[in-house]
Amino acid sequence: MKQKVIGLTFYPSFKEFKQAIFHFFDHLDEYEYELKNLLSLQFQILECPLSKVT
Repeated sequence: MKQKVIGLTFYPSFKEFKQAIFHFFDHLDEYEYELKNLLSLQFQILECPLSKVT
C-alpha cells in the first residue's frame, strides 16, 4: 500500500488521500501477484494477547 498509494504522490486533501487508500484495499485482487511475492514462506501471523478478552 505504501509503495502503490503513497509513494511519491501528493494528495491535496486528506479526503483524496483516504479515497486512494480505500481504493487500494477495495482492489487488492489487482495486486495479488505482487503481494504474494512480498510474503515469504516464513510469514507468520501472530496473535495479539490483548485481543483475548477474559
